[in-house]
Amino acid sequence: MLDVPECAETVLACIEVGGAMGYATKNGSLDDIFQTIRSVMSGEAMCPPRVANLLFSRVSELSRQVASVSSQPANGLTRREQAIVSAIEKGFSNKEIAVQLGIEVSTVKNHVHNILDKLHLHDRQSVVRYVKQHGLGAPAH
Repeated sequence: MLDVPECAETVLACIEVGGAMGYATKNGSLDDIFQTIRSVMSGEAMCPPRVANLLFSRVSELSRQVASVSSQPANGLTRREQAIVSAIEKGFSNKEIAVQLGIEVSTVKNHVHNILDKLHLHDRQSVVRYVKQHGLGAPAH
C-alpha cells in the first residue's frame, strides 16, 4: 500500500481483502519506499508502528471473537442434540436412543430431523461421516 490513509478500516480492508503485505506513507523517503518493496518481495511484512498497532488490535479482536464462538455448542447443536449425534455414531436406533435418554421415540425423531437440518445433512449415515470428519458429538447420557 502506498499513501493509503492510516484509517483502521481502510488499512485493514487492504490487508484482509487485497492481501497487502507492506505499507509506505507519503511522508516517507524514497529509500523507505524501496526498503518496504524489498522487504515485501523477500516475504516480510513491512509497516509503520501505527499500522502495526492497528493490526495487533484487529488480531486481538478476532481472537476474542473466535474464543466466543468456540465456547458455543458446535454448529448450534444443543447438548441433547450432541448426545443424540453421539448415540447415532455408536449405531443406536431411535428406540434405543429414546430408552437411553428417557424420552419418547417421536422426540428422538424430532431431534434427528433438527440435527440433519442444522448440519445440512440428508441421513443418519451422513451424520456418522460428519462426526468422524469434525469430531462432533458428546457422550450420550
